[in-house]
Amino acid sequence: FYLKFFLNPQLERFPSGGTQWTQRDAELQWSWDGDYKRFRVQAFEGSPMSCRPRLRRGEMPPTHRFTSLAAPSEYVRPYFVESEDDVLHMWDLPDFGSLDVGNAKALGQHDSELLLSYLTTPYLRIPLLATFFSQ
Repeated sequence: FYLKFFLNPQLERFPSGGTQWTQRDAELQWSWDGDYKRFRVQAFEGSPMSCRPRLRRGEMPPTHRFTSLAAPSEYVRPYFVESEDDVLHMWDLPDFGSLDVGNAKALGQHDSELLLSYLTTPYLRIPLLATFFSQ
């Protein structure tokens, strides 16, 4: 249960951190709710626990709790990059940090475009990146 619970992207579902919890407080208590025909899980002084995010009607569920650093959108925020076309239509590409030598950039625009384009290909990502960094 805890493995799935810790992946819940909605942080409000976790018990409040106002007190110091012990290992004994984290013990799960299971009970059967006959009205709704489901199990109820409680821990941390009787707080109800749920692995699913609480959503209002029509609300989109949150994305992953821990975003993937292999997604190119992580490096071009606030923009969203889904495909290579999105990378090609961007005006300002990240330089991935600066070097200590003058005002030199870590990557130029061409290399940055290549790197972000490689991140958009799911199964070829690792070989392309290995080739990119080996040259």
